[in-house]
Amino acid sequence: MRREIGADIRFDPASGRLTGSYTGSTKGVSRLTNGRLQGDTLTLTLTYPATVHGDRTATMTIRNAGGGTFSLAVTDDVDGTTRRTSDITLRRG
Repeated sequence: MRREIGADIRFDPASGRLTGSYTGSTKGVSRLTNGRLQGDTLTLTLTYPATVHGDRTATMTIRNAGGGTFSLAVTDDVDGTTRRTSDITLRRG
């Protein structure tokens, strides 16, 4: 299996907003908005270009846990239950 995965995130100092795009969904490139940074975790609203699990929005969480570990997760409401639909962890080896 091969799939390109990436998040391009920009900070606008004038507005204080974090926005960007996410590549990795089978639906195409998704929009990232409403970025909030707390400690080592960045949380963004992810908007898909098409309906996924009954709507077009989910939540992306990006975390730098230190020690060479970085994670990216997407949570979404699936049939009334919040579920992690993507979970990618990278570790420096």
